[in-house]
Amino acid sequence: MKFLNAVLVFLLLSGSLFAQNYNLNLLSNYPYPEGLSNVWGYTAPDGTEYALVGTTTRLSILSLADPANPVEVASVAGPNTIWREIKTWGQYAYVALDQVNVGVLIVNLQNLPNSVTSQYWTPSITVNGQSENLISSHTVTMDENGFMFINGSNVAQGQALIFDVHSNPGNPIYIGPVGNWYCHDNMMRGDTVWSGDIYEGHFSVWDVSDKSNPVLLATQNTPSNFTHNCWISDDGNTLFTTDEVADAYLTSYDVSDLGNIRELDRYRSLDNEGTGVVPHNAHVLNDWVFLSHYTDGLKIVDGHRPQNLVEVASYDTYPQAGTGFEGDWGVYPYFPSGVAIASDMTTGLWIFQPNLVRACYLEGQVTDANTGQALQGATAEFLTAPNYTTTDLSGDYAFGLATAGTYDVVYRMPGYLPDTLSAVLINGQVTVLNVQLIPLTPFVLTGRVVRADNGQPIAGATVAFDGVDFDYNVSTDGSGNFSINAFSPDNYSVFAGKWGFHTEGQTQGLFQPIQLLFELETGYRDEFAVDLGWTVGGNATAGQWERVEPTGVVANGNDLSAPDLDVQHDLGDKCYVTGDGGGNVGANDIDNGAVVLTSPAFDLTGYNDPYVRFEYWFTNFGGNGAANDSFSVRLSNGITTTVLLSETQNAYNWRGPNLYRIADFLTPTANMRLVFRAVDVPTGHVVEAAVDYVEIFDSVAIGLDPVAAVNEGMRLEVFPNPSSGGPLTVDYALNAPLSSDYAFCEVYNSLGQRLEIHQLGTASGQLALSSAWPAGVYQVVIRNGSRQQAITLVRQ
Repeated sequence: MKFLNAVLVFLLLSGSLFAQNYNLNLLSNYPYPEGLSNVWGYTAPDGTEYALVGTTTRLSILSLADPANPVEVASVAGPNTIWREIKTWGQYAYVALDQVNVGVLIVNLQNLPNSVTSQYWTPSITVNGQSENLISSHTVTMDENGFMFINGSNVAQGQALIFDVHSNPGNPIYIGPVGNWYCHDNMMRGDTVWSGDIYEGHFSVWDVSDKSNPVLLATQNTPSNFTHNCWISDDGNTLFTTDEVADAYLTSYDVSDLGNIRELDRYRSLDNEGTGVVPHNAHVLNDWVFLSHYTDGLKIVDGHRPQNLVEVASYDTYPQAGTGFEGDWGVYPYFPSGVAIASDMTTGLWIFQPNLVRACYLEGQVTDANTGQALQGATAEFLTAPNYTTTDLSGDYAFGLATAGTYDVVYRMPGYLPDTLSAVLINGQVTVLNVQLIPLTPFVLTGRVVRADNGQPIAGATVAFDGVDFDYNVSTDGSGNFSINAFSPDNYSVFAGKWGFHTEGQTQGLFQPIQLLFELETGYRDEFAVDLGWTVGGNATAGQWERVEPTGVVANGNDLSAPDLDVQHDLGDKCYVTGDGGGNVGANDIDNGAVVLTSPAFDLTGYNDPYVRFEYWFTNFGGNGAANDSFSVRLSNGITTTVLLSETQNAYNWRGPNLYRIADFLTPTANMRLVFRAVDVPTGHVVEAAVDYVEIFDSVAIGLDPVAAVNEGMRLEVFPNPSSGGPLTVDYALNAPLSSDYAFCEVYNSLGQRLEIHQLGTASGQLALSSAWPAGVYQVVIRNGSRQQAITLVRQ
């Protein structure tokens, strides 16, 4: 799997060239000492453009007469709240404030840039015979005819409320409610209201030609059932929605026939796909969808072909890694100058000049080469750009890129031979590629697992096949043989292992019958590439140990509270982690107790001087008060249990290798076990742990092989040598890439006992050795896979 990871890393690195800020020319960034919420714009009669910025403490008004140098010309203070939503009608701005009891702020902008006047407006509203003063609201919207909607207010459980603003802008006239449920946000064009009903999980469509008697025309659930925002296209035929949840979509719908609303396409930012990024507000201008994302900045999506939504511009206003509700709240793209502004909750107001260029569209159909049958669920992916899609029921696909050029596109379908085609993409044009995939014929795959030292069969070994489209897991019989009927051709990472042996791995394409052979060295080493029989237990209510390819959890900006990768110098890409799942910090961590990971038994009676090594991860932070949780490693010989390591210190990284001489703790027996234990004392802290690359070895048996210790193109120097004490420096060069299996510097005494081990992180460099050794003769070894080099060191 390391090979497949390398391919993925290449694709991600290649894709990152496309994921940088592009097609949004930054004019300026205006910072604020307080946090921001939403933003809107106002263009004065003299043509001067103003940014109306909601902050946690006030409405801030910036002159954009020179957008490269914005100037604050007015400010209207108010109560502290994270919600300030703004819309305008004529010379007036209307600001909705939630979770405070002051009503709606009405601001007269007529005298800008010199001054503004303002008032808090708290009208009495009667709905269904009950009257309440309007004192709090979540959002405010305005149509082109001067009708205002107050949404999510304290009145009538948050129903949308219609007001006539054009007749009396300083004191709007209440008309009536829309619907009978909470409305988060909406917009109206003509006599139609498009409503984002967040807790209902749908958008609703209302005829308000008689505004005192709205009529429900249709509802439609959105993909994540948390409909936050709606915006209609310029021609009125397409509606765009967002769901305010992690990893949700901008979704387009054909609403030309409200009796047959059809979903057309979904867009999700691929910069941070799967990391919990939340889309927020979408606004449409000339078929461009301006989309704000928490933690992922401003995106512009080409909605000209709503059945093929393509990102064409991006700027990350919140460059810190992370998920949740931080970053870009809102965007306003409607200034006559073409300038767009975005409010970032942390980094202030951002002012851009967009470079709007229509997307390059790639569309077509994928079919079976033998039958012509449409293939649903096939994937099409650009090899050097971060975009992919899957085919629908008719085998059709549609996606694209912002930048014209010639691109290789790979098409895949389980059970079919992948195909790579070249596509010439041109801005504003549709390139059609129809693809016929050749079906693969399953076959019988056989193999054998034996001991490397004598060729004897290994019964009960596990053989795992990890393919692009298929996975298999089998065990060997009493003769060490295994067989898989109807084996699907694919590229696989294959691992064979059994407790008491070193797991072996191969990466290869398996497209025809072949006899596989695995020769396993004896010894206890587990890199968790296959399941070798560890058990889990404990009394925690969440966060149990899992053997998985870990999903990182970002905390505190760029830190990882849980690992995103296993230990990278071992075999495979799996490790044991607590409560894997990614998402927000604390969502899958250990809660209210202990989680315990126990090894299978191992027999050390034939060992001369056994050691144990492992690498671990432990984070412990946040919550109330000082973090008080722990991670420990225990060793048992079936009679006595001792603690090798007890950790309470937080660190956002893998730690190790950690090396322990077993005889220093207890007597080796035939019934040894290792126990890893992580504990959450129930006071609400974040607790995550992981374990990888566990090995038990005999320091005499693993001593330097004098035959192999010849110069293999490596450079190794130790100085000073001879040494009379003090620190020692190793200077090395491997003259080859780092091995994914084993790349270390080790020190042995004259008995062949390993005294130190250091992981090599680079192919050349320097590292420090201990200064505490007694006088004597030592061997310093560098190992890189099967290659090694040694030098004799004398301590006087």
